[in-house]
Amino acid sequence: MTLNTDLLDSFGRLSQNRPFALTVKRQGQFLAHRNQEAGRGQLRLLHLLREHPDGLSNTDISEMLDIKPSSVSVMVKHLEHHHYIERIPNPRDKRSSLVKLSSDGHQQFQELAHFSDELSTAIFSGLSDSEKQDLILLLNKLTTFVNDLDWMEIQHIAQHHGWRPGMRQNKR
Repeated sequence: MTLNTDLLDSFGRLSQNRPFALTVKRQGQFLAHRNQEAGRGQLRLLHLLREHPDGLSNTDISEMLDIKPSSVSVMVKHLEHHHYIERIPNPRDKRSSLVKLSSDGHQQFQELAHFSDELSTAIFSGLSDSEKQDLILLLNKLTTFVNDLDWMEIQHIAQHHGWRPGMRQNKR
């Protein structure tokens, strides 16, 4: 085994650690706890609105999230129905409205922040502050590198070695 293989194996064990994986998954689903249909797109929208407290138009949202205007309309209606967002008159154009986080939406983010603090304290309590800083730097560097990988080349390499998407390998 090489050092790279050892690293990949370590990441695999961490991602397959059931309590760790469930904790990370639950954090992503936290805002949706009352709403079984909420998805990643809706969470992205809520984060965007949190960054723009004066509100955004549906057109702004569509451009910033790079999604179709019809998808924005569906998400806005859904989140408004669940009281996470509200529509307000657009002060610059009385014919349109802006979408912003509601007080319930802000409260959910406060609960999420508290939840995240507790989880991260529990998960990373075994590391020193210096180790945590090092881990942040390394994970950010790895994330940037992985985002730049040519995944078609990775698939080609995998197929060359007999792996197919969704294929399970027998344990040795």
